This record gives sequence, structure tokens and C-alpha cells, in this order.
Amino acid sequence: MKILLSILCCLLLFYSNAQVNYGNNWVFGDSVQLDFTSGSPINVSNHYFGRSVEATSAISDSMGRLDLFISSTDFQNNYCLNIYDSTMNIINNGDSIVCYTSCAQGAILLPGLNYFHAITLYFQSMPTIEKGIAHSIIEKNNGTYNVVVKNKRILYNNHSEQIIAIRHGNGRDWWILGSTTKGNIYELLLANDSLYGPFLQSNAGQLCCGMGTMAASLNGDKIVAGFLENTLLLFSFDRCSGNITSTDTLSYNIFGSIPLDGFYGTSFSPNGTKLYASTLDSLFQFEIGRAHV
Repeated sequence: MKILLSILCCLLLFYSNAQVNYGNNWVFGDSVQLDFTSGSPINVSNHYFGRSVEATSAISDSMGRLDLFISSTDFQNNYCLNIYDSTMNIINNGDSIVCYTSCAQGAILLPGLNYFHAITLYFQSMPTIEKGIAHSIIEKNNGTYNVVVKNKRILYNNHSEQIIAIRHGNGRDWWILGSTTKGNIYELLLANDSLYGPFLQSNAGQLCCGMGTMAASLNGDKIVAGFLENTLLLFSFDRCSGNITSTDTLSYNIFGSIPLDGFYGTSFSPNGTKLYASTLDSLFQFEIGRAHV
């Protein structure tokens, strides 16, 4: 029994570490790559050549090594991205992934049971106006990546600029959350390498729709949304049921002479007790549960 428990603990520890390592590499902006494997960010941008306005995502393997990333090589291309491997080559069939690249959080890469998944927000104006969510599935076979399902479109005309992912309470599936232009939160569920939804969360309250970002705490029980307003909306999240409830509104008078000067970037501290939000020229820290900055 002791041996069995020891093996189980080791497996759980390995699984937990593997989940953390998925986010060890960040690639974004104009040729920026940061490696967090050591615990502190190391600039390894000399290996990365991407040019992404906003929408980008990366995923690392269980050892924390860069596996795949989604980006672009052209700041002028606002409507599609490419999926690259760690050697900076476009993977098989990984070109022209539909995505509106000016979305603040317009792309996300996730590991499934047997495949990787790319979820992107897209917008097209020709030949007709169309807006929605796209799903691409990536297979890894003997070290080679292939996009086996490409740009499967889920029409959802109300989505705004954000998508984030939170691991399901079962430790296997993923919740994917975003905001709508009408100020609501919607969810998708990635389970058994299939995507379900979107489902509208009517009990989450009303958001301020528009530009900005959403973020989840490291343990996934809290969500924050900022939309270029002088308030941040805080929510509680149940990782098992997917239920969202509004818990707090954090306000601070930040409006000044700068146009569109409101909360845009958002993030939690590792222990989930502090919340960080940025404007065009400032960074704010909130202590969750307290009214002051």
C-alpha cells in the first residue's frame, strides 16, 4: 500500500509539473521570446522572428521546452496567422490560420488528449461580413506536426476581443471563456479532443464590452475583466461546473487627458491575492478584498 501511494504521489506530482510547464515560453510582439523554465524570465528572442500585433499563443512540452506557437511574420496581415514549431518553421498545413490579429487575446493553443488545439477569433469582410470562432486540430506523429482539421468555424457574431483557458476540475479538459459585444461571458468546453459550445453565462452579470483583456488566477477560481474603463470586474469560477458569479468591482479614477485611457492589461499574482492592471502609461496593483490600490 505504501509503495502504491508513493507511485500515485509521484504521478500526481509529475502531472502537476507538466501542466505548469505548458506555459514556460512566451512569444509575442516584434520578435520577443521569454523562457520562464528557470523561474525567472530569460530573453531568448534571438531565436524567434515573429511579428504579431496582438493575437499570439505558445505552448511548451512537459519539460518546459517550446513546442508550438502561433504568430505571424507580417504586421500588415490582420486576418490570419501561422503555426510554427520550435525550429521556427511553419508546420504542415499550418499556414493561413484565420484570426483577426488585432484582437487583444485572439488566439490560444491548448493540449488535448491526443492532439493540440488552436482556438482563434476571426473577422472577415469579404465577400460578406463574418465573425466567429475557429478551431484547428494539430497532430504530432514521430516528431512531425500536421494540422489535420483547419479553420473549422463556429459562427458567433457577438464575440469581443478576449479568450482565456482554465483547466477543468477533472484535470483533463479545458474551459475556454470569452466576452461578447453585449457584455456577457460565453464558454466553450474542450473535452476528449472535441469542442462544445459556445454557452452563454447569464448569471455572470454585465460586463463593459469592448477592447481589453481577461485573466484567470493560477488555480482557476478567479477571473478578472478589464475593458478600457475605470473599473475592473472580478468573478468567481467553478472549474467543475463552469459556473461564473460576479463577486466584486474594483474602481479607481484613472481617466485623464489620454484618449482611451482605461484598464487594459490584467493579471493575477501567483498566489491569487493581488491583481495587476495596466493602462496606456501606468501599472496598478489591487489587493483582492480591499477597496484601495
